[in-house]
Amino acid sequence: MKRILMPMLVVAAAVAGLILIWNASLFLFLDFYAFMLVPVLGTLYALSAHGARPAVTSFSAALRPDAGEADLRDADVFLGLLGSSYAGFSVLGSIISLIDMFKNLADRTQLGPRLALVFISMEYAALLYLLIIIPYRNAIKKRLAALQAGLASPS
Repeated sequence: MKRILMPMLVVAAAVAGLILIWNASLFLFLDFYAFMLVPVLGTLYALSAHGARPAVTSFSAALRPDAGEADLRDADVFLGLLGSSYAGFSVLGSIISLIDMFKNLADRTQLGPRLALVFISMEYAALLYLLIIIPYRNAIKKRLAALQAGLASPS
């Protein structure tokens, strides 16, 4: 549990610290459409591709001491898919925002907001990857390695 929470806290503290140092508003980093695209649709995509029930148990597998090798491998597959879907939807949002920005180059007032959407989409994917995917997958991979080492050693 500590191996999952500590990296999450480091990322949260880094983001909060950077926002404070830059004297920025948290609302500058939020966008409804990018939020719907990356975290919401990315998660829905992974759930529909992997199945809702196995996906939910994927998060608990990293925490359950009785999780077997098959559960841990399935959790690793789901988390890999979830991270890939976040990245894919982030790229999709970035491309759509760039196309919209280039389409409206004559209106210079729209360049900044459109370009900001490109980076906000990437920000969501990066934060989700750092906050969720990496800590859980790391815990799962360590558990799998321990299981394999335990199985490989003579009893």
